[in-house]
Amino acid sequence: KSFTPSAKFRKPAVDWRRQMERGTMFYGRWYEGPEGSDYRPGNTVDRLANVKAPFSDAEWEERKQYRSWDLMKFGYAGLGLFLAYRVTNEWPVVWCQERENQA
Repeated sequence: KSFTPSAKFRKPAVDWRRQMERGTMFYGRWYEGPEGSDYRPGNTVDRLANVKAPFSDAEWEERKQYRSWDLMKFGYAGLGLFLAYRVTNEWPVVWCQERENQA
């Protein structure tokens, strides 16, 4: 039980058993790609042509529910909070005045 992987560190990918059940599992050497490609120039396959391929429609809809916030949205929210704080608060200004009786 101690060697079982934690769900906390699970990568969002299709496991090998599901790939075998669906018929999308690829058996071959490390330099051999899917559909007869071997990654030489002119003999490649665009894997991003169909990004939904390993998932059924129900699984794809389920995965869409767990998308995280975009980094730009997070950055804009942080900038908005900083500007709101800066506009609504008065920051103290310390003036260094010279002493009147300098020798």
